[in-house]
Amino acid sequence: MKMTSPFPLLPSPSLLISSALLLLLPALAHLFRPPPNLLALAPPATLSRLPGIPSYVSLPFLPSPTLFKHWLSLCWRLQIAPWKLRRQVVNAVDVDWADEAHDAKEGKLLKAWDRVGYWRKEDGCLELRALRKWEALADPLADTALRSILSQPANGETPTNDLLGRLQPSSDAPELSRFASLATQRRPPRGAGVLPLQWYAERDARRGVKTPAWLSKEQRSSHEDLIPDEELEAGYEGEEACFERLQQLTSWHDEEWKSLSEAERAEELAEEARLVELGQKVFYRYSGGILMSLLHFSLAGGFASPRLTGVLKATNYLVPAERQGLDEERQDAIQRKEKSEKEKKKDVEEGDKTWRRLMETTQWVLDVMETVDTLIPPGDGKLQGSDSRSSSFGGPGREATLSVRLLHARVRTRVASKLSLPPSCLPLNQADLLATLLSFSAAPLASLSRMGLTLTPEEREAYLGLWRYIGWLMGVDDRLVRSCLVDCSRADRALWSCVLNLFSEEDVARQAAPTLRILTSIAARPPFYTSLPLHIALSSSLLGQTLSTALRLPPSSRGTRLRVALTYLGMYLTTSFSKWYLPSTRGKKWEETRDRSTRKLLRRLIVWNLGMRRSHFHGGSEGVEGMEDVPKDEQAAMADVREYQWMIREMIAVHILVGCAAVGALGIGAWYLRSV
Repeated sequence: MKMTSPFPLLPSPSLLISSALLLLLPALAHLFRPPPNLLALAPPATLSRLPGIPSYVSLPFLPSPTLFKHWLSLCWRLQIAPWKLRRQVVNAVDVDWADEAHDAKEGKLLKAWDRVGYWRKEDGCLELRALRKWEALADPLADTALRSILSQPANGETPTNDLLGRLQPSSDAPELSRFASLATQRRPPRGAGVLPLQWYAERDARRGVKTPAWLSKEQRSSHEDLIPDEELEAGYEGEEACFERLQQLTSWHDEEWKSLSEAERAEELAEEARLVELGQKVFYRYSGGILMSLLHFSLAGGFASPRLTGVLKATNYLVPAERQGLDEERQDAIQRKEKSEKEKKKDVEEGDKTWRRLMETTQWVLDVMETVDTLIPPGDGKLQGSDSRSSSFGGPGREATLSVRLLHARVRTRVASKLSLPPSCLPLNQADLLATLLSFSAAPLASLSRMGLTLTPEEREAYLGLWRYIGWLMGVDDRLVRSCLVDCSRADRALWSCVLNLFSEEDVARQAAPTLRILTSIAARPPFYTSLPLHIALSSSLLGQTLSTALRLPPSSRGTRLRVALTYLGMYLTTSFSKWYLPSTRGKKWEETRDRSTRKLLRRLIVWNLGMRRSHFHGGSEGVEGMEDVPKDEQAAMADVREYQWMIREMIAVHILVGCAAVGALGIGAWYLRSV
């Protein structure tokens, strides 16, 4: 006989307890919650660099529980209540960055633009005064070589704007020979190439050799003392001292290289080639997320920095010069005004120019990510398919990078002639170059974590090491590369420090950011025709709520945010598919097909958007000058498209079958339990 409660109108004790917990849940969540807006951007190096705390992993459709768990893990590690730790967060605006005596921010839990992390110099956080000091140093070797190139008459066979091509016939000049000798150097300095410093330390331990004295001295130096004051104060006059240091560094490297046996040299070259290949595979495996990060975070966000608007205005790069200096009221007035047909046509032309320059930048990225041979220095036997100029400067990617380096020197000269800048703040200085390098290396890794894409530690380090080498070729000082990009943790903290330097909340509030105009110029472009609201939502999700609001990006609707989550989910399913789909057999073949198809289709897409042409990065010209025609092969292009479509269809079909099998198994299990 079934017993009934003598008080049928009263709830059971378990129901009372459950109801009380439900009522207390909002209050508990309020006490245990992390700082506001932290969810917008929380990469792994800011909150999870304490021992015993796992790396931050988020899912695009369930980020909130993950962040709660991460925040509570940090509180448990520090043995502090969540609400007390939350009160310890210090806003970067309230910190006196000029106070060198007390250094109030050291060891503090600092918050800036939705980023929270412990500020410690030993972990790689860069002092803003160090970044400001590096603004006095540009690229002395490239600047000197450019002045020598422009002072000599151009060869009739070489275009005037082809700075790298004009470097060969005039190599008898000492300034050019210096640049050429370092640009064609067989190997980068230790720690400024693909191989990390840890690899060299392990080899030194096996050989019983001590760390080089110059490296030990450099590692003991603080960021402020990394580049001596006398070198910074010399400015454009410090080329001789810079070259002497690099020449001494090269001689030390040559002596070390000669001391190695043939087997040790082969081991170093093989490991370097392996890491280059792995870094390039990482790029193409996560190409969708990386390119999305470069566009919506690095370019749309980074180029909105008030400290870069002067360069943008002087060079008319990405944003029209006549619109950049306008205040917010004037910008609103222009947007409210009825545009004439002439104004609309001008906006279309400006948008096309911005789009073309973005495509040229993407072409350069594809050039350095093509194959291992594309970055091999000249004279290497493995260099394949190189033309006459590649035999002098290396593979196509290396040649393109050196061309862009000289192009930066020309832009630096042009900006210096237009703007009255103090000697302590040169255009396209080392601080700007470092921030640019971090925006191509550390920023995509942080953005991929935000999208829910998890890379292995080896993949992260290989991708960062590849950009270390590219940054050294680009002209970033090798001391900065060694110090700021030694590993992913320090690179992420260096990126955070550069964001603090580039985006002052007071400066951002004063100036009208060009972010919205950049996104407008790329909206509704073939072949995807992505709408402007979706571009804005993608930028907002990667930049964070606070920074995107400061850059005056309009809020996104709930439906648009859902499309962003579905976009991230699609990339997550695509990148993780081969890891569980028969990984040893069919999954491996599927991933190889995806890698091959992605490489070919990305290249065809960029060439097609450039009008079936590719850029030589000459600069100073519009239209087809400095461009090379690429033959059209529609049959091969359609074959590549069909191969990619069949690969995606296979992935979708497998996901559907697995989903149906899971639902069927649950149904059978439920039927069995019910029957029992």
